[in-house]
Amino acid sequence: MESRDYLRLLNGLGRHVKPQSNAFREAADLDAPLADSGLDSLDTVLMAVYVCEVFGIAEETGKSLEPRTFGDVAKFAQAHHTRMPASVEAALASVT
Repeated sequence: MESRDYLRLLNGLGRHVKPQSNAFREAADLDAPLADSGLDSLDTVLMAVYVCEVFGIAEETGKSLEPRTFGDVAKFAQAHHTRMPASVEAALASVT
């Protein structure tokens, strides 16, 4: 999965986690802080749960994720995945 795919996926998960209109602000790149997107700490935990589901990461491993940026989440997924989604669309469909 390429960087732009991770960004598309994480923005999609952010919209899923924070579905209220205008509550979530998409990141322009992986260096964007999660806090700038409008996600609070509970939203970040929920995003981590979805990332673990999508990438087949064990729950115990997922508990160690303490991301500050979208890139931190992408790096975590790259380092700990046991499966890769076929596409961004398939990954998003699996959590909705």
